[in-house]
Amino acid sequence: MKTTQLAIVGGGPAGLSAAIEAAKLGVSSILLDENAQLGGQIYRQPSAEFRIVNEQRLGKQHEDGKDLLEEVAKFRSQIDIWNGSLAWGYFGEKELAILRNGKAEILKADQIVVASGTYDRPLPFPGWTLPGVFTAGCVQVMIKSQRVLPGTRFLLAGSGPLQLAVADQLLKAGAKIVAMVEATSTVRMLRYLPNLSRQPSLVLDGFKYLAKLKLHGVPYIQSHVIIKASGSEEVEQGIIAAIDKDWKPIPGTEQTFDIDAVCLGYGLVPNTDLTRLCGCAHRYSEPLGGWIPEYDERMETSVPRIFVAGDGCGVMGVNSAIQQGRLAGIYAARNLGLADDATAERLAEPVRRKLRSLRKFATALSELYSLRHGIYGLAAEDTVICRCEEISLNTIRNAIQSGADNTDDIKRRTRAGMGYCQGRMCVPSIMAIAQRETGSSPEHTWYMKARSPVKPIPISAFLE
Repeated sequence: MKTTQLAIVGGGPAGLSAAIEAAKLGVSSILLDENAQLGGQIYRQPSAEFRIVNEQRLGKQHEDGKDLLEEVAKFRSQIDIWNGSLAWGYFGEKELAILRNGKAEILKADQIVVASGTYDRPLPFPGWTLPGVFTAGCVQVMIKSQRVLPGTRFLLAGSGPLQLAVADQLLKAGAKIVAMVEATSTVRMLRYLPNLSRQPSLVLDGFKYLAKLKLHGVPYIQSHVIIKASGSEEVEQGIIAAIDKDWKPIPGTEQTFDIDAVCLGYGLVPNTDLTRLCGCAHRYSEPLGGWIPEYDERMETSVPRIFVAGDGCGVMGVNSAIQQGRLAGIYAARNLGLADDATAERLAEPVRRKLRSLRKFATALSELYSLRHGIYGLAAEDTVICRCEEISLNTIRNAIQSGADNTDDIKRRTRAGMGYCQGRMCVPSIMAIAQRETGSSPEHTWYMKARSPVKPIPISAFLE
């Protein structure tokens, strides 16, 4: 069993910032991430095997991530980095079960920071399982890490600023974007503009992205969603339609585009696998992505000495994630006795001020682009909802009509959520379907019970 003062799960901006801040106060930590390189999704670096000829072409996010990683390197004597390591279980007394170098081991920590990030929100509609239909995060991974362009003619459909960033990356990579389809209306955007103006540089970035779309002749179509993808063996056409205020498609407004790739960006879902497994209290926040762990002003959860930071505790963007990580690192050091209360408060106060300003902007942005429940009516009766187990909407509805009214009961009756992804690609949709069918609240439908392992691990990991 390996022991450490501080274990940090997640090597994105929140986890990196927590490690740096804690190291400044003398804390020794282990920073683990299941990816081969640190940086998380937004600061994802190209593969180590690649030779970078022109770093400027990789964009500002690459530069910002590189700066943060260089700061981590200054504290390598205190920060032990475990790349390619998966935290798959928790057994109390701050013991994390880790898969590392193909072997299972236990990591015992005095303090834990969970900075587990998010994953793309799934959206089932006819044709969403066709080859060539990708999520925004998937496209970013291929472009950033492998420099692979997974298509030539793209239809982008979604809601939120992430789609603008992805569009920019696709254009730089040489893709043709036939249309960018945004569900949110111009009127709604104007309504939120006063609150968004609290961060003028971020708003300016958005306008720059829009200007680039116009320069490249990309149609920007608002108040529309994708309703169908079609093709014989892979996606060949994407069909969109105008929507009402509840995001229900309006018959007779359909438009069809010839494409070979669809990029979906309907928001992000906080990854709460580990915090639920640890027994942390959670609450539901639609604007922040759904179920999120509760935490105090120190970023400490209801379970003492377990902290959270980043989008895994509510989707608020990279700048907020960095500040939350800093707070978690400061108070982890304080709990360890390496910083007294006065020092911790002195260091934390300017961080909190930045976070308060960022939170107002992030909340406005999240409310602006939050999904309306009409969009979950896109799936047809035979549309697959659980891809791993191939469970259709009709099967889930039959289970609900037979008395299942929460995700665990639906899982027991249908096997939905029992597959390789452990419900990540279906549970958000199943919860929304159950709420639509029964009129119940998110608190009633809840997530499926978290169990170890939170991600599949090989049996060989337990063999000597």
